[in-house]
Amino acid sequence: MTKTTQITDSGPILALLPEAPDVAIRLALLKSLQGHTTSSTFLPQGLWPELDDARAEQLRLRAQAIAILEERNVLLARHSNEDEAHAEALRQAARAGARVPEDARTAPEQRARELTAIDERLWATILVFGELADEIIALVRNSRPGCASRSAPATSRT
Repeated sequence: MTKTTQITDSGPILALLPEAPDVAIRLALLKSLQGHTTSSTFLPQGLWPELDDARAEQLRLRAQAIAILEERNVLLARHSNEDEAHAEALRQAARAGARVPEDARTAPEQRARELTAIDERLWATILVFGELADEIIALVRNSRPGCASRSAPATSRT
């Protein structure tokens, strides 16, 4: 099933993504883009210049991903509308006993090419978004005293 959810809030965008096409992308999503890393409110503004620069890049990539998702939604809606119009034309022909109308829908091969082109751009953007998330986490850990020690996993005393 394809997702055509309207993108309207500042929250994470991961739930709006289609299924990842391969294991490498799935792993990258799990490793780098968890929680609110794709939310527009992920990073506070004005703490220090390097973080503000990272925040600006995070918001740019988020906006780019959303624009691609919206383009994908428009394409899927166009294909869906074509399918609905064709199905209605077939029903009308059946009711009237008329000849089957010509299929004016976008050819399946063309649909696949159009969707693949969009998805390739989307996943490239998402992978770069994940790289940036890793860089931001490293920036915060390395720029603030005590962050690195707090981020270390707790050891078990069993």
